[in-house]
Amino acid sequence: MSVINVSEGGVQCIDTQREYIRKIAWAYHKAGLNVLPLAEGKKHPPFGLKWKKFGEERMSDAEWEYLFSAHDPVHGIGLVTGKGSGNAEAIDIDTKNDPGEKVFNLFRESIKDLPVFQNLIKTKTRNGGRHLIYRSPEIDGSKKLSRAEGVVEAAIETRGKNAFLVLPPTAGYSFLEGTDLSNIQTISAEDR
Repeated sequence: MSVINVSEGGVQCIDTQREYIRKIAWAYHKAGLNVLPLAEGKKHPPFGLKWKKFGEERMSDAEWEYLFSAHDPVHGIGLVTGKGSGNAEAIDIDTKNDPGEKVFNLFRESIKDLPVFQNLIKTKTRNGGRHLIYRSPEIDGSKKLSRAEGVVEAAIETRGKNAFLVLPPTAGYSFLEGTDLSNIQTISAEDR
């Protein structure tokens, strides 16, 4: 499938979706993020891929090249959060676990006017959820922050040290605001 990409430099033809995703993944990598291809139909890296080390260690260019040659990126890409990605962390809002989006709406109302909110990268997931991505000098492991009444799974949680988060341009994922992943804002520990 051919894709036409319109950028600041004009119209650029990219031969395949695979090449397009690979190009975006390389840009994320060069921006200091450890990114990996997804397994087909999944929200995680391919089975057998030992990826947890990238939560702590920066991926080399050679490792990136090997991983994106050995595993097909056409299914999408994801971010390994943590120290290896410059202390990248995210708030993961799962509206599928939030009937009527009550928890999400309360959370949004409580933070939307805070200056720190303007600095977050905001993406939408294929299930209508949200990811708020930032860097912070102090991050922690993933934590469940809130549940909707009567629901077992978390409606809001963090994706911290050694976690994984699907990124655009994976099918069904898009940017809402702050589309420049090459410049993820670092927020203070207090704002976090």
